Amino acid sequence: MPRILIITPLLPLPADTGSRLRFYHLARCMADAGMEVSMLALDGESPAGSEPSAPDFLEHFEAVCDPGPRLSPPGAVVPAYREFRAAVYRALDAWHPEAVQIEKTFAFAQCGVRTLRNADMPVLLDEGGVHHLGYRREAARARGFAATARAALRAARLRRYEARAVREVDAVTAVSPGEAEHLRALAPSATVIEVPNGVDERLFERAPAPFSRRETGLFFCGDYRYAPNADAVRWFLRRVRPELDRRGCRVPLVAAGAHPPDDLRARAERDEAFDAPGRVPDIHACYERYTMMINPMRSGAGTRLKMLEAMAHGMACISTAVGAEGLGIEDGREARIADSPSAMAAAIEAWAADRDAAEEAGRHARAAVRERFVWPRCAQPLIDFYRGRLGEGTAGA
Repeated sequence: MPRILIITPLLPLPADTGSRLRFYHLARCMADAGMEVSMLALDGESPAGSEPSAPDFLEHFEAVCDPGPRLSPPGAVVPAYREFRAAVYRALDAWHPEAVQIEKTFAFAQCGVRTLRNADMPVLLDEGGVHHLGYRREAARARGFAATARAALRAARLRRYEARAVREVDAVTAVSPGEAEHLRALAPSATVIEVPNGVDERLFERAPAPFSRRETGLFFCGDYRYAPNADAVRWFLRRVRPELDRRGCRVPLVAAGAHPPDDLRARAERDEAFDAPGRVPDIHACYERYTMMINPMRSGAGTRLKMLEAMAHGMACISTAVGAEGLGIEDGREARIADSPSAMAAAIEAWAADRDAAEEAGRHARAAVRERFVWPRCAQPLIDFYRGRLGEGTAGA
């Protein structure tokens, strides 16, 4: 039974954002495969004095509420914190893992990877996205010399940091073939394992709600501290909504998710066709309440779990190419890809008018996700890596 320590920059619960979903389900699949999985997570959200929830399949769990003072100098690309690093070393001493899985570059900065390598255990970096690509896109869209220069500098610095991280670990995961190519370009000798994002296989144990019981409406979700999510909603309201109004298509949009910015809250108060309710108690109920999912993202990296989950629930999905990248979606059958405001408005208008066609697209989308993107299938290359390096482990020996 191999013993794996996962180090994450976020709590795995509630599993209501793309990163949390990935952390949770990869750990679940490893535990289901007979591995002894422990987790050390940064807790930046729980109220003082409260105990964060931990998945019941974990062998050990610790949440670090205060990461402590910085170890890294001001201006570091990714800051490191003293208490978080101390917690990493305590977990190594107490839990005796045989391998360490680091989630994202923030957790990489906390770990002292060279120390882990000296302990003669495999270290894997689960990137979840090649993050400098998102900053490169931001630079391409920035207005003015100063904004463009700042974004380009951030992208270049983060690219160097990611290249260093990939070189220092034993293996790195990629969520799509395209991002695997980027990682190999950063470090040609790196071991790159494709571990796509997925959905909970239990979603397919029952049929989704038929469109006869759904509202004709648009849905989007995301944590708005992640700037590309807020940008997506703002772009839709600024550019696509006027196109819909000109067509006489007044389909409401619900943009759910934690930490909506003030301007979106203010817009929701004065716009009857827009709502920003914040974090919702049951995201799956939202996926089955509305007919259409929009994903108007223009930046960011990785693949979007919101797309996969909406497709698994049989929603008719309309996305930019960036929002759908890495998923191998067949445009016009499994979703509509629309990069211009007029194209996105036309797709929404067509499916609002023809619910049968929208429901048919949702059926194709659900079938595609079921075939290619359930978590046990997606996690298998990761499990195979650990079994290849560790065998059956030494737990209980």
